[in-house]
Amino acid sequence: NTGIPSGRDLNKDGLVSDEGSDALGYGFFPGQYGMAVLSRFPIDLKLSRTFQQFLWKDLPNAKLPKHADGSDWFDLEDLAILPLSSKSHWDLSIDIEGQTIHCLCSHPTPPVFDGKEKRNACRNHDEIRFWTEYLSQNNHIYDDLGQYGGLDRRASFVILGDLNASINEGDSFSGGIGGLLAHTRVNNDVTPLSEGARQHSPNIDYAEYHTANWRVRADYVLPSIDLLVLNSGVYWPNLLDSMSSIVETASDHRLVFIDIELITS
Repeated sequence: NTGIPSGRDLNKDGLVSDEGSDALGYGFFPGQYGMAVLSRFPIDLKLSRTFQQFLWKDLPNAKLPKHADGSDWFDLEDLAILPLSSKSHWDLSIDIEGQTIHCLCSHPTPPVFDGKEKRNACRNHDEIRFWTEYLSQNNHIYDDLGQYGGLDRRASFVILGDLNASINEGDSFSGGIGGLLAHTRVNNDVTPLSEGARQHSPNIDYAEYHTANWRVRADYVLPSIDLLVLNSGVYWPNLLDSMSSIVETASDHRLVFIDIELITS
């Protein structure tokens, strides 16, 4: 949804722009700041689902922003076209040697660059909470083909993405990411870490879990409880590693990985 014109004044500055904060998702052309998935295993597109058009207002108990006087930030015309996803939400069905893993992918908007109404923080919270509802099989969830319902309770999955949220630091509302991490279907026993992050912020608690150089755990790879985690980490080399400067200039985020073993019955 990034850079797609909304035709509405979503940032309430009195102007309607085809780009930036008035787009369906922040961007100056369609697809800017978008996302992609690369897989060495086949992606079964027929069994995959996308939720790009799911409206924010249709999320149960949506955390919609308010003006200081308590009135709604978005009017009915805004809400009729405003999707929840600032980019998209994908449930990609990956075929791994005859077994299916669902990759639940998203890139929620940063919970900043807004005002006292906290519209971006509200959207970030609900973009993350979408997965909590999806794992709980909420029948109000619908995909871009009009199919309703969440993820089958027997399905194996991995939640992937720059979620732009942390329960320990940053500007996000902790309820969104906190609820997802606490979900009974999510294996949150292993938290990827790195020595490079600890060196980057030696005086900050939980620094070894940071995934971004602005000192927050923002990026996640969260498996379902039926998947055995063999190894995990954040690729953030220590300062003496020859790759350190290359990684530093490549991105303000770091690569997060887990190695998993499929448990067969």
